[in-house]
Amino acid sequence: MKKNIVYIPFAVFVLLLAQNAAYCLEGQPVASQDALAPEVPCPGENFLTFLAKFIDDEAIQRAFTMYPLTKLELDIDAEPEPKEFVRYLTRDQVQFPVFPLKQERAEVPLEIKVGNVSDNNAKVTIAQPDTDYIITYYFRKNGCWRLERIEDWSL
Repeated sequence: MKKNIVYIPFAVFVLLLAQNAAYCLEGQPVASQDALAPEVPCPGENFLTFLAKFIDDEAIQRAFTMYPLTKLELDIDAEPEPKEFVRYLTRDQVQFPVFPLKQERAEVPLEIKVGNVSDNNAKVTIAQPDTDYIITYYFRKNGCWRLERIEDWSL
């Protein structure tokens, strides 16, 4: 009979814990599809290997972008001249693909320049020759490379 006394408090504890967990989840939004998707493995330890996969796969861009994503842009309507402004974008505010995919790059000739690559930071700039289109992407490595900032200098 003494064995039952030990199990009863434990069983009550487990039931209360389960009830508490159910109560905490009640009213919470359903997880997004991204949260339900299986975790994507790091596409490359080396930055150039990572970049080759990042620029041609929207799913990899989604999985390896940090939030909030810092985006610096120009307000071309500002007077007397364009003015910089910064936005901090949440996952649902980011429009993907953030980096033009292969098909778009084939239609519009873009130059891709990789610069300032260190052990844990990298910078990539894309530009369209003879235009004011120029965007710089900043990546940071923390376990795997992730996009952390975009600077859009296009006019």
